[in-house]
Amino acid sequence: DDCQKCPCPAGVSCTQLPQGNVVCLNCPAGYTGDRCEFCDDGYFGDPEGLVTGVRRPCEKCSCSGNIDINTIGNCNT
Repeated sequence: DDCQKCPCPAGVSCTQLPQGNVVCLNCPAGYTGDRCEFCDDGYFGDPEGLVTGVRRPCEKCSCSGNIDINTIGNCNT
């Protein structure tokens, strides 16, 4: 097969698994998922526009100490 551009954001490298799916390596801080398409815990945004239809970069939560950053899924907006 011909080489194709890596679909990962911000110049992140990727690899193709034997099953054929592409996985990004070393997502930028605040990003997670096979293609860095989600915000990590402690961050909010919608990097691929999957939720809102509008792309918004992941930003670190600044909740003035009013949230338990160890809780999964915190600071979604």
